[in-house]
Amino acid sequence: MPYKVCNKCQTKCGVRSLSCTKCNEAFIKKMVYQSPLAKAKKKSIPINWRTLRNGDKIAVLGASGPYYLGKDNDRTYLTDKGMYLVDSICNNGIHAHGENNGNAGYHFLYMGEEIKSPLCFNLWRSPTKIVLIKQ
Repeated sequence: MPYKVCNKCQTKCGVRSLSCTKCNEAFIKKMVYQSPLAKAKKKSIPINWRTLRNGDKIAVLGASGPYYLGKDNDRTYLTDKGMYLVDSICNNGIHAHGENNGNAGYHFLYMGEEIKSPLCFNLWRSPTKIVLIKQ
């Protein structure tokens, strides 16, 4: 059974305890790393993708967009999550480029209805989940 040990009185306390049950000494909280994308989600606002303009900053959320359907119906998504800058929009999606987070270069973010790709039997076009980042 996991536990914490108080530095002051050496009493064993539950893992989720904020302070010692015997001497009431506060346990030190560990700093948790928060990714830039997680911070961006907190500052995000709902958006109609058709209202985006050149230069708008968006975040693509994970597990969205076009995907490959594997043998066990497991999905491999083809769009990388992260920050993007909008270049333009068209009928079915957003032309954008990655913002130096491993997804640099041109990207097309599909935003249309979920349909089976006419190119391959196990590829699906699915809308990408995005949020607008406050400037």
